[in-house]
Amino acid sequence: MNSIAIWYEQNGNAPGNRPELDLHINHWKLKFNRSFWVRKLRSLSTKTIGRKWERFVFQNSDYFMDLGLKIKNGENVESVCIYVPNKFTDKKKLVADLGTRLSDKRLITAVFNEPYNTTTVTDGKYFSVIENSIPLFNIYMLDIDCDINIENKYHGTIIKFPFKIFNNLPTYYRFRLKAPFVNNLSYFFKPSNSFLESVYSSIEIIDFRINDTRNLDVSLIEHINEQQKFNLALVHYFVMRNVKDEYVVSNQNMNGVRQLEDKTWTSYIDDSEYLYEKSFAYHLKRKASEIERSDKRFIDEFSAVLKFRFEDGKLVRYIVFAIILAMLTEVFGNGLYDLCKPYLLNIYHFVIGH
Repeated sequence: MNSIAIWYEQNGNAPGNRPELDLHINHWKLKFNRSFWVRKLRSLSTKTIGRKWERFVFQNSDYFMDLGLKIKNGENVESVCIYVPNKFTDKKKLVADLGTRLSDKRLITAVFNEPYNTTTVTDGKYFSVIENSIPLFNIYMLDIDCDINIENKYHGTIIKFPFKIFNNLPTYYRFRLKAPFVNNLSYFFKPSNSFLESVYSSIEIIDFRINDTRNLDVSLIEHINEQQKFNLALVHYFVMRNVKDEYVVSNQNMNGVRQLEDKTWTSYIDDSEYLYEKSFAYHLKRKASEIERSDKRFIDEFSAVLKFRFEDGKLVRYIVFAIILAMLTEVFGNGLYDLCKPYLLNIYHFVIGH
């Protein structure tokens, strides 16, 4: 399944207007940092071979997704719920808070592409975003240990955290999801003769959906209908790709493309694990019109399908793998010979002696 779902649980207040949700999504593909590979090499001996070894050798990139939720008129919201189609037991491996990083003025401007500034609060886990001295919304910094709860259900995981509101302003949450489903949003097509070519062009298709009932468990849909749906008013979906990757087509008109600032975004990603290279942000957007809002009609679901073409140096990786395998075979062979040498000599002398 390639769809996430977002809803909320209501508090004890009387039902009122549904809260509005603006959703910001950054879908990243980045290469691993060299130090990451060093750590992998050091721990390789403690891991199984098989698929992990294949991924270690042939895949030098990773995918993750940053979600930003701006919730307006949330007086009736008790908890925010997000479903992802993978089972997890360790919430720290699934969710990482990004709100703390946005207190940096350069980052808040880069993320929202607006000349925002921030003010700090001494006694709370939030800070305000301001423009021309006017507070616009608050960013809440999630404590993964205390604020996040996860539950395995409906063939996936439900992420739940309590909603907070301050000074009657919208509340914004931003966090990172690192789960197999993010990698599985992409599938690839390669030329039939790719093995014979040192470098060739591969095709990558990205298929991402939000609240798509055709891709959600029917029991989950029933559960969501028993709870409350946000009025999804706006979706910003950004696909972050290396400038060398060639955009081909998407299922929606491209709203815009911009090149990301190197130093700013290097500090945004986890540069201890990922290596930031010059990237473009491809922007797809869906917004409920004023007519739809007046009729209380909002976005029921969102889908994004994009096609990219990129060069893949597969043969080079095969050669590197062959060299490493030959070295390991040599080391293993020498060690085995040294281990067996005394026994072989005894057998030899026994045979010669008779």
